[in-house]
Amino acid sequence: MSRIPAFVSRLVLGTLAIAASAQAAPTCPDFAEPAAAAKVATVGGKPITRAEVDEKLGEALCAARMEHAQKIHELRTQALESLINDRLIEQAAKAAGAPDTGAWLMTQLQAAVKPVDPAAVQAFYNENQQRMGGKPFEEMQGPIAQYLDQQGKEQAYGDLLAKLREAAKVEELMAPFRLPVEAVGPASGPEKAPITLIEFADYECGYCARATETVKAVRAKYGDKIRFVFRDFPLEFHKNAAPAAIAARCAAAQGKYWEMHDALFENSQGLGAETYGRLATQLGLDMGAYMTCMGDPAQMMALQADMAAGRKAGVSGTPAFFINGIPLSGAQPVEAFTKIIDAELARKPGK
Repeated sequence: MSRIPAFVSRLVLGTLAIAASAQAAPTCPDFAEPAAAAKVATVGGKPITRAEVDEKLGEALCAARMEHAQKIHELRTQALESLINDRLIEQAAKAAGAPDTGAWLMTQLQAAVKPVDPAAVQAFYNENQQRMGGKPFEEMQGPIAQYLDQQGKEQAYGDLLAKLREAAKVEELMAPFRLPVEAVGPASGPEKAPITLIEFADYECGYCARATETVKAVRAKYGDKIRFVFRDFPLEFHKNAAPAAIAARCAAAQGKYWEMHDALFENSQGLGAETYGRLATQLGLDMGAYMTCMGDPAQMMALQADMAAGRKAGVSGTPAFFINGIPLSGAQPVEAFTKIIDAELARKPGK
């Protein structure tokens, strides 16, 4: 059987090497760790165990294990997509009576792609002339036409796969990668909602401020199907982020958490003690109780617990989201959330 063209393999898996490795099932060596009680060194006759080493590593070990597990899941997901696509193409070629799968695929792509319009080549050159290194149109005309032709084939390949997937009723059963992030902290939405959306954020982070509108849109779209939990993760280089987080916590003590939360993000570029006091006054807080709370060391301890939980889950920047434990990093568009949420709502229990 002829293999799928190289550009298609690169599109699916990124490299031909990964595509080739997906064809076989090599036996991996067993990287089993020594038992926790196993001696890994002795000093003056006194043993040091693997458990002591792990304790010394602390959060770094958790982060390394999480990164390792996530990478393996990503590779398996890519390989699964490749296998599904290969199977769909093979079945379609066989149904068409084609003896050569690769040749059949190229025939389908060529039939779906119109010849490159010379006007499109000229337009591409004009729009990207600064990236052409001063080369004249006559020299770049051929490479540009080849590039546009390949782009057309890649689009046609995607369209073909989508059509074949729909007809074959593909059902992916591999469970998504999840992290055990505790949903503790200020929350909004039913406790038994099918979707738990956890956000780790920083009040001085511009991306986090913009993400608040996205979160509001997502919550409005799904209503009682979502429970939203906010956890603090002030970044070290944002000096006002931790005090702002404590200000929100102290407002929570008087039943005004979400009001302060929203106000802080609206003022994310002007945070400071004066701002916190002004917002507390506007919210009608008992200022004596509020100021006492702001100076309570317990608030910083609670804040640090949130940060530790974030680091344990691999959070290193903000905003960081977890949808039923599925990580989603950065200020993503609404569509990125809905893709995961819709899949979670459609997923069978226990999957």
